[in-house]
Amino acid sequence: MAKMRISWIGLSVWLAALSLCGQTTTNLSTNTFSFAIAPADGQIMVEGTTNVVSATLADWANFTNLFGNLKITATGGASAVTLADKGSPPDPTADDGVFTGNWITPLVPAVTNLTFQVVISADDLTMTNGNTADITNLVTVLVTNQVAYKIVPRPINDKLAKATKIGSPGPVVVTGTNNYASLEASEPQHGGILTVDASVWWIWSASTNGNVLIDTAGSSFNDVLGVYSGLTTNVAALVPVAGAAQDTTNNLKAHVNFTATLGTTYYIAVAGATSNEVGNLRLRIVPGGYPDTNGPVVTLTSPADGKLFTTNLVRISGTAYDPNADASGLSQVFVTVNSATPTKMTGTDSWSGNVTLTPGTNGINLLQAYAVDIAGNTGVVSTLTLSYVNPTNDVFTSAIRLTGSSGSDIALNGRATKEPGEPLHGLNEGGHSIWYSWKAPANGTLHVSTQGSDFDTLLGLYTGDSVTNLTTIISNDDAFPGSLYSVVNASVKKDGVYYVAVDGFGGQSGIIKLAFNFTPTDDFFNLSITAPLGGSVTPASGAYLANTNLVLVAMPDMDYEFVKWTGSVSSTANPLNLTLSSPMTLTAQFRVKNYTDTFESGKFDKLPWSFAGDAPWLIVSSNVSNGRFAARSGAIGNNQHSSLILTTNTVEGTGSFDLRVSSEPAWDNLEFYLNGQLLKKWAGEVSWRNYQFQLVSGRNTLEWRYTKDANFSTGEDAAYIDNLYLPMVAATNQPAQLSISLYTNKQVRVNVTGQAYRTYVIQTSTNLKTWTAVATSLSDTGTGYWMQSTTNTPYLFFRALSQ
Repeated sequence: MAKMRISWIGLSVWLAALSLCGQTTTNLSTNTFSFAIAPADGQIMVEGTTNVVSATLADWANFTNLFGNLKITATGGASAVTLADKGSPPDPTADDGVFTGNWITPLVPAVTNLTFQVVISADDLTMTNGNTADITNLVTVLVTNQVAYKIVPRPINDKLAKATKIGSPGPVVVTGTNNYASLEASEPQHGGILTVDASVWWIWSASTNGNVLIDTAGSSFNDVLGVYSGLTTNVAALVPVAGAAQDTTNNLKAHVNFTATLGTTYYIAVAGATSNEVGNLRLRIVPGGYPDTNGPVVTLTSPADGKLFTTNLVRISGTAYDPNADASGLSQVFVTVNSATPTKMTGTDSWSGNVTLTPGTNGINLLQAYAVDIAGNTGVVSTLTLSYVNPTNDVFTSAIRLTGSSGSDIALNGRATKEPGEPLHGLNEGGHSIWYSWKAPANGTLHVSTQGSDFDTLLGLYTGDSVTNLTTIISNDDAFPGSLYSVVNASVKKDGVYYVAVDGFGGQSGIIKLAFNFTPTDDFFNLSITAPLGGSVTPASGAYLANTNLVLVAMPDMDYEFVKWTGSVSSTANPLNLTLSSPMTLTAQFRVKNYTDTFESGKFDKLPWSFAGDAPWLIVSSNVSNGRFAARSGAIGNNQHSSLILTTNTVEGTGSFDLRVSSEPAWDNLEFYLNGQLLKKWAGEVSWRNYQFQLVSGRNTLEWRYTKDANFSTGEDAAYIDNLYLPMVAATNQPAQLSISLYTNKQVRVNVTGQAYRTYVIQTSTNLKTWTAVATSLSDTGTGYWMQSTTNTPYLFFRALSQ
């Protein structure tokens, strides 16, 4: 009979995770030798627990007289483990090739990986032909393997004796976990639950007499709560005060209300309802509080209700708050589009996110926003209706107008249709046509191309007043054989209106890339209107026939007023009559007439101002832009900064403030940030001046930061701001303002300046008694206009009514 000698050598401890190594075997005998370790590689074990470890020899029957003990000796603080195959606990059966022992995991401060290196060597005596006295042909079999276990610590407050102190009398919220927590011997059945397990403990003292709420709203598992007194570390000696399990009827996490006594020490236990109920927990203590049973309020602020989109991906934003006295706080905001799965938004108090619209019925999409608080309460739904239509130029009468002498457009024609009586574009039936219109500013040549589209296109150029009364100028299938894109070139006449149709060969559809370019045969000059802040200008930039008479109108935004024109012409006239006798560049300048904060109260009390850095800003009465007071940066030293911060809701528009700086040039700066992005900085001797910037609708954070480098100071070593303006939502009682611009062709332009996001109906009358609605205006800024002919009308009156 063969005899095998087996020894296990080495157990090493590393804090880094090691994976299972491949088995290495040196074997010159005819027999194989293999084994397996349980628990398997990567097993998680809890510190201080007893774990059964076994080694199973798969081919032990190939050897006889197998006997002996296996010892695993650990370094780094782990105790030795003896494995045996004697049938004594924990080994279930003797002499079956399974060697078993108990291993008590060490205490660890953090998650730790222990790696065992196991080496088995044996003398295979079968090579001696069964003669145990013959050792001439002795062969040694050597096998090496590694297995790693992950040791995890229990929560620091796993035991009553190590309860975590809550120093605040409340209201206070603490967080933790009961993952890998245990249950002490004789521990109470918290909340009367017999299966309670995995408890963690806190200790807290009441600072007043009276009602106290303790709840676990926001915890991630089915929890149980217990409150005790008794000044003891022995769980069996605790005096019960209150306890509860989850209130499934009212959808509330475990909570208790009890009458606390001033100075009394209370022990608070949070446990799982069963051993499987573990996770993250949130414990709240609120003197005088009661469970939160009311949902939060959510508001949709952008985009405007009823807005039309030609893209299905839309960004929405809003605000939310939990208004109740016992509010648990906001957890998450969701938005549902029609009946789709709710989409989680980013943020809570101020939230935003992207949603996907659908064509649906007539493109109408119902958006429903709601917020959930930490206690799990869902608030009232806020609704918004948006329209998604793509393409918007499916039919001839909805043709999109192309402007200027050149330009491009990207469109989808997959949902477009073909109208009855529509021409054969490119001499093919097509099936998904879309339409554009363009007015020729002069005689010349028009070039239109669909190059870059991702399908085989058709193109047609027409004149006419309806889809069934069109004259074909030119149409094209392929620019050249195999090109798949289409090109048309045609002579056009001044003031002629031309219609462009784009379709797909054989009913194809996809992404259309349309480009056009006009080359005049007459003399033209370019008018370049620099996009102003604080208002807008009409008409837009473009190429105009030489000596064209233009009437430029500058329309200020709400709270702004027009100042003057600069550039090729300097004038305060508005409207401005202009003869385009050469290329011209013009800029309309606007200024604020109603400031948001001028600091004239002598305090930072008009807006929700805050400070950051090494010194707060101050209100000073010297060095002001106008008035009596301005804001000044705090006194700071080298490598320090002083920040003035404002977070508030605005509408889309132009912001403005005055500034002054007296500092070391190039090194000590006034920096202005919008939503964390640096927009501008100033250094040196900068006299009072105005700075304007663009704001988006929603919640915005503005920061004025005065910073110093490592050495030297010059001047006053300070920065100042004054006369801040932000485009806020207008008061509901603010009336609309009307202004009228006269044109030489017996037309007038009625300009409406009112409240942002409000609808105005423009009405006309000849007798101030009977009024007729002629236009409806809605814009983000509250501005709009209406063109009216005055031919054969001796008297005409206008008014605007808010809806």
